[in-house]
Amino acid sequence: MGTLVPRQATVGLLHAAETNHLARQPTGTHARERLTLLRAALARQLDTAAAHFAHHPAGYLTALLGDRPTNPNQASTWDQQATAIEHHRHHTLGLPHGTPAAEPTAPPRTQALGPPPADPDDRQHDLARLQNTLDLGSGL
Repeated sequence: MGTLVPRQATVGLLHAAETNHLARQPTGTHARERLTLLRAALARQLDTAAAHFAHHPAGYLTALLGDRPTNPNQASTWDQQATAIEHHRHHTLGLPHGTPAAEPTAPPRTQALGPPPADPDDRQHDLARLQNTLDLGSGL
């Protein structure tokens, strides 16, 4: 019978393997490899969030978008909007699915998307566009 390895030991072994792998690579490839891994991890987080839409949508999504419709066409639009919100949350805010971006007393938009940018020309201009699109009720 095999022995179960404690989580901490597994994490340590994985870290050592990744370090050894990176040590054998040309320095120029490190940034590309890390970026590829990061993109894959963010995509997996987004996929996990989307898998929850139908049966267990996050409270900040239903507070902002309303309940997910049962009509397939309307549900598709809701899913697109929820995916855009989750994309912003994962890629810009660094928040996992289910973690509100603000305290419970904040408006639903702030709980879902974080505070609006003070300057619409700053790097969060996509947030301002996303919020305007959601406020207009159009598809993303």
